[in-house]
Amino acid sequence: MSFLHVILRQSNVSINTPPKQKMQLPRNWKVPEQEKLRQHLSLSEVLSLSQSCKAITNACIGEMFLPITWRSIGESENETMFISRRLYSVGENNVAEDLICTGCKLCGSPLDSVNGRLKSKQSSISFFCEKSADHSHVVSFIYRPFKLYVWDESEHLPLLVKNSAAEQLFGNINAERVYSSYREQSYNRNSDIKRVKKEGNENTSAISYPKVVLKDFVDNCWLEDACKSHESRSLQHNKNINFFLIWFILLKMLLLQGKNSPLKFEIAVNASIDAENGRFEMVSVSIPCFNNI
Repeated sequence: MSFLHVILRQSNVSINTPPKQKMQLPRNWKVPEQEKLRQHLSLSEVLSLSQSCKAITNACIGEMFLPITWRSIGESENETMFISRRLYSVGENNVAEDLICTGCKLCGSPLDSVNGRLKSKQSSISFFCEKSADHSHVVSFIYRPFKLYVWDESEHLPLLVKNSAAEQLFGNINAERVYSSYREQSYNRNSDIKRVKKEGNENTSAISYPKVVLKDFVDNCWLEDACKSHESRSLQHNKNINFFLIWFILLKMLLLQGKNSPLKFEIAVNASIDAENGRFEMVSVSIPCFNNI
């Protein structure tokens, strides 16, 4: 027996002792599960989904519905919630005023106010952004959430559309550009009214012109900050492009009921909510590619 073996034996150290395995500590976090993606389902199949997932389907646009809850309206104005019925109305068309508001660009939540105070109907959760790392809203002009009713040969369903998805639907024209163009157009028309009145034209009082967007929220500090930041960015835009007119024409084209080809929609399904309250939310939209075999 070698001298080394004697020393190890006296020290009660086993030569063949395997190295101790490292202890695996339990994780104190949860690995997010990837949502299942179900492709090319019919709308009837999407309606029958009982678990939260994402689905891709082709469907045609039928109607765009904007529930007006931030201001009081009469029974005669209820039909103004159906956008297709407002696009060809005679006289003043202020659809942009209802579709655009101050809100968060990340989560698409409106931040409406009356006299500088949040409405009592809004939940306190509206103060926090679920899509921001620091839970702070990125305040700007956004498209107000609306419902897009789509249909195919099997069924129809309402899609909840928020700001980022609405931008895709409107040809990547964001609400800030539409608002800036609309406001400039309104300002020019109001300037023309003042000029004509100054020249003594008595018939100008019978002419109706669009109101200024979000006139009820001018005193809101959020709106003021959004205006200031937008003013500096708008200088970089081409002032010769009437984004409001382009957006308005595109809106008319999207709502040519029964005359448009189907679009490809990616839909997030939240099984814990019913259909009329946002069970189906539009994630993205594109033009489908049909392969002829």
